[in-house]
Amino acid sequence: MALVSSDHQIIYKSPNHEDIFCYTPSIVRTRNGNMIASLDLGGDGVKDLPGIKGGRNNNTQFGQGKILLSEDNGQSWNFKTDFPFWHARLFNVKDATYLIGHDGCLMIMKSTDNGYSWGDPVKLTDNQKWHASSCNVLFKENSVYLAMEKRADPDVKGWNVAGLSPIVLKGNLSGDLMKPECWTYSSPLTFIEATKEKDFSLFGISFYPTKEREPVPLPHGRQSSPMGWLETNIVQINDPRHRWYDPEQKTFHLIMRGNTAGTGYGAVLTVKENEQGEMKPSLIDSPAGSPMPFLPMPGGHLKFFIEHDPVSDLYWMCHNQATDSMATIDAIAKENERYNLPNNERHRLELSFSNNCVDWRHAGMVAIGSDETQSNNYPSMIINGDDLEIVTRCGVGKVKDNQYTNAICFQRVKDFRKLVY
Repeated sequence: MALVSSDHQIIYKSPNHEDIFCYTPSIVRTRNGNMIASLDLGGDGVKDLPGIKGGRNNNTQFGQGKILLSEDNGQSWNFKTDFPFWHARLFNVKDATYLIGHDGCLMIMKSTDNGYSWGDPVKLTDNQKWHASSCNVLFKENSVYLAMEKRADPDVKGWNVAGLSPIVLKGNLSGDLMKPECWTYSSPLTFIEATKEKDFSLFGISFYPTKEREPVPLPHGRQSSPMGWLETNIVQINDPRHRWYDPEQKTFHLIMRGNTAGTGYGAVLTVKENEQGEMKPSLIDSPAGSPMPFLPMPGGHLKFFIEHDPVSDLYWMCHNQATDSMATIDAIAKENERYNLPNNERHRLELSFSNNCVDWRHAGMVAIGSDETQSNNYPSMIINGDDLEIVTRCGVGKVKDNQYTNAICFQRVKDFRKLVY
C-alpha cells in the first residue's frame, strides 16, 4: 500500500531498547521556521542517564524529557536540553514557545529565542497528581485552552483511567503563562462518577470483563483494566447545522481515548464556560435522551491527535488502525509481540478527516510497520502551510514489544488537503 507521507526519519533513538523507552512526542514550528520536538524517556535505565530527571511515587529517577531542534525543515535534529517532567506538549504564543506537562504537579517552561535555549521549569500546582499526553491546543479570543487529566480518584488499582478527570486548562494570554494565577481550570468529573450505574452491555462494552476499581486477570498474564478515559483532545464545533453547536461558542468538546478493552470507541465529554469563567463538565445526551460517554470512531481505543484546519474547516485526526482485534489472547501470547490485549495493535498509523468530529473518512496511511514490534503510535502533529508534520513513538529494529518503543520518528504529509473527497 502506498503511504500518503514522506520524509520518514528517526529523530531520536533509545541508547538501550531493553530498559529505556521513548514516549510522548510533541512538535511545533517557531516564527523563524525552526522545528522543535519534545519527548520523554522512561524505564529502569533512565536512572543511569546523565542530565536532570523527574520523580514520581518517591522515585526521583522516574523519567527524563528531551528537547530537539531542527533548523533545516526536519532533515536533521539537534539536542538542546533535558527537562524533569513528562507527558508534555509544545505550543507557541507570539514569539514564545511553551512546554507544559507534569511531574505529578503541573510544570511549564519557556523559550523566547525560537527553541535555542530554555528557562527553568516552573510549577503551576502543588500537591496534585496529573496525567496527560501530547494532545492538541486551542486558541480562542485572548486565551489558550488545552486539556489534561487530574488523578482525582486514587482508589483504583492497576492502570487507573477510571479515576481520571479530564480538566480544561485556560491560560490568559494577557498575563504571564509562567505564573499559576494566569491559569484557570474546569471542575472535575471522573469516569466512575460520570458513568455510575450505567449499563453499556448491549454494545459489547466492555469487550472483556471489567470491574470498577480493579483489573480482571486474564490468561497468559494479561489483564482487563477498569473502563475509563484519557489523553484528551479539545475541539469546538463551528457549524450551525451541527447538533452540538453552541451559538455562544462557550462549549468545548473533549474527545478522548476510551478504554473499553475493545476497538471502535473513543470517549466524549462536554465542558461549558459561563460568563464568570467557570467551566463545568457533563456527559452529552443523544436526541433520545441517552447519555453518550462513548463515541464511535476509528482508532478511539488508542491515543490519537485531532487538529482543526481553518482553511478546509475540517478536523484531521491521526490515529492507529485496528485490523486484528478479534485475535484470541492465546494467539497473541504465542506471538509475544502485542502488549496485553488483542486491541493493542500499534504498527499501522492512519489519517482521517471529518466535518463534524463524529463521521470520519479515511484519507490514507501515514506509516505501516513491517511487523507488530515496529510500532507507529502516539502521534502529535501540526499544520505547516499545505503539509501535515507528524511525530510518533516508533519501534525500530529490536524492541521489547509494541508498547515499549525505542525511537521517536518524524514524517510529513504533503498537500494533505488534496486527500479530501
